[in-house]
Amino acid sequence: MINAEKYKKLLVNKYTNDIRDSASIVEEDLRPPNEDEILIKNYYSGVNATDMNIMTGRSSIFPKDHIPFSLGLEVK
Repeated sequence: MINAEKYKKLLVNKYTNDIRDSASIVEEDLRPPNEDEILIKNYYSGVNATDMNIMTGRSSIFPKDHIPFSLGLEVK
């Protein structure tokens, strides 16, 4: 069993061309993996062009009224 820990993630709060104003880094409780899951600890994660398009509202991946939401397509 994994001890209760925290992890950090990017949360998109609003759509804007000012990337630093669009998202914030938040800390959340880490839930233990289910029986059919594994936990991978990432030390770094990049922000790619798709993430940038999502943060500025130029992507249709998330509906416009779906704010706030976690950012990260490859790693969550």
